Amino acid sequence: MLELVLAQAHALARERDWERAGAAYGKSAQMAVQLDAPGPARRAYDAAGEAYRRADRPKLARTVLGAALALAPGPDSEPSEDVVLRVRLAGCLSELGFPSAARQAATEALESAVGPIRALALDTLIGSVLGVGTKAEVRPWVLELQALEPLAAAFRTAQLARMDGDLSAAERALADAEARLVGHRGESEGMAAVAGERAENWILGGAAAEAVPVFALARTRHAAAGRHALAWRAEAGRIRAMTEAGVAVLDAGLDLPIASAVERAMPLLEADLRIARAMADPRRAAADLDRAVALAEHAGDRLRAGRAR
Repeated sequence: MLELVLAQAHALARERDWERAGAAYGKSAQMAVQLDAPGPARRAYDAAGEAYRRADRPKLARTVLGAALALAPGPDSEPSEDVVLRVRLAGCLSELGFPSAARQAATEALESAVGPIRALALDTLIGSVLGVGTKAEVRPWVLELQALEPLAAAFRTAQLARMDGDLSAAERALADAEARLVGHRGESEGMAAVAGERAENWILGGAAAEAVPVFALARTRHAAAGRHALAWRAEAGRIRAMTEAGVAVLDAGLDLPIASAVERAMPLLEADLRIARAMADPRRAAADLDRAVALAEHAGDRLRAGRAR
């Protein structure tokens, strides 16, 4: 029976039906626990967490990843399992607006990470710290990441350069990341992320009109990968770019995405969407921006709070 449920979960994951896949993996994990098989249970919970993350259900992902970490490793468990679980947990905590907890989980992952898996833990730690607008301590980590995983390092270098205001350096790093992504197994999602970063650079450089189609490209690529929250974030950027370019947005179409972000407990996404709606609809601006500031401040995200202000 366990094998049948696992096969169903794998099939749903191949179809990118992430929420149902997460439920199926979670069910198989519970069955493995009942069979006193901690190794398979941990791996199934891990798969459930990744599926729920891709389904933009960070609260559910945090729950199943916590269940995995609460189990003692099985005799067939790999040492890297705990590292991966804590990395995934850190990502969920960041999306839920808990930067300190995210940093702690990423730090714990890095402490026990050796070999190729160290790059994943290091990149996650960098992301959890950059997300709250801290640069200084990240720089040596990015240098270490360069030696372990140049693709991830190029992307983080671009983010750092933008925060420094060096848009030329940011573009060079994005071009480097783009070149490294060709033929990479994560090419589609990576290219979407590059497009979103590049569009932000266009806005900061005073070329908002040029940013509009680049955000649209990022939105399309994220949607094709089934990453709807990332697609909404790119759409929020597109609307910001349109309004900054002087284009009237008659209907931003963000009411449902905002309601979904609230329902899924994704405060940073909600803040991004509210900022965009405020720029497009002056009647809602005051309430949306007040809410965005509060959400960003509660999450310790100085960059978003500053944008809303």
